[in-house]
Amino acid sequence: MTKFNDEEFSLFEFILNKILASRKYSHKENFDSKQQEPTAKNNYVGETFYQEITYEGKSFLLIFKKHFIGSNPKQEYEKSFMVKVNKFFDKDVFSTGWDASALSWRRNFQDQIKRLTTGSTYDDLDKYDEESYVSGISIQIWDRNIIINPFNPSGDIIYEDEDSSIYIQTNDIEKAKKNTEKYFIKIIIKALGYLVNKDHKLGKKVSKKRKKK
Repeated sequence: MTKFNDEEFSLFEFILNKILASRKYSHKENFDSKQQEPTAKNNYVGETFYQEITYEGKSFLLIFKKHFIGSNPKQEYEKSFMVKVNKFFDKDVFSTGWDASALSWRRNFQDQIKRLTTGSTYDDLDKYDEESYVSGISIQIWDRNIIINPFNPSGDIIYEDEDSSIYIQTNDIEKAKKNTEKYFIKIIIKALGYLVNKDHKLGKKVSKKRKKK
């Protein structure tokens, strides 16, 4: 569960092939990977794929991270000794709280489609909290060592990983494939296209200036 399983690896290949097929002069370059124990300190990442590509002649780095959040904050909270004591005495003997990190990262994946389609977030908290674990893949686009906001590539530079990624929940792999084809691949291709076109326009301006000289 902590590494890309066969179905998730197939999803990675599917995404990559769709991206490269969308423009001419596009192909895979170097590939590398890293494995680690998924913990809160490393954002629950168990394995990372680093895929360099050439997209219409321009170089990019795509980073695919396999996340596994095995804890269910609500279940752990309700089963905790402190909560049981509070319930037994019917008063707050102990101060209690949620695992904010696990909850936040679970919701990144659970709520991604809602944010894309309606702009709203966390509309069905009970449904989210019923999932005993959350597994997913996050995707980032890097251009010349600068991380790109895939939802707004023309916007300001983003420095936080959590705000610059696309999140695909893979608990249900068939649903993940449908969402990927319907939403996520289009977002990535649109962002890459914007960056390529921006470079082309910049190249033309530089060329005109040189001709004038």
